[in-house]
Amino acid sequence: MNLPIKISSLDRILVTGFEPFGSYNKNPSLDFVEFLKNKGFATAIFPVSFNLIDTEIQKLKWNSYEFIFMFGLSAERSELSLERVALNWIESSQKDNSGFLPLCQMIDESKPAAVINKIDLNSWLPEFDRLGLPVKISHSAGAFLCNYLYYRVLEMNKNCLFIHMPKENNLEKLEKLIRALCFSGKVL
Repeated sequence: MNLPIKISSLDRILVTGFEPFGSYNKNPSLDFVEFLKNKGFATAIFPVSFNLIDTEIQKLKWNSYEFIFMFGLSAERSELSLERVALNWIESSQKDNSGFLPLCQMIDESKPAAVINKIDLNSWLPEFDRLGLPVKISHSAGAFLCNYLYYRVLEMNKNCLFIHMPKENNLEKLEKLIRALCFSGKVL
């Protein structure tokens, strides 16, 4: 386990989301990033495209951030899901936004089958409860682009977490949550 640290400033926190995809005209992760854009946080939006995401990943200096919150939509869930595990695997029955359907395969055959995030997520749960945000700890970020991004970022900066969001979210409470976690020293 990493020792807790306090984040030094908002611009050292990166918050990411994804553009809308498939039949979803709206992506709450994009809405959240747009909501935070002028509030001092570093932000990034990723394409829902296997052909484009690596280019966008390479544009960021991942180690320059003290903590990274990555968000993505999981429309069938009714709570926020803190993703414990990033799989070294791509598999989907859904095409990405460019119409590409990836083959089932490892992301990187030279790496382990999964990366387990060792952040003490249980210590975060009271903060979610305090703000009335439904949450669970999940043990798989899936095998589509959310997982792909999470796996790649964990290779570059272990101080990160992927959070799947339901369709409906309270953006103000989510901002309060991030601020509370980062400035209380609970993120790591």
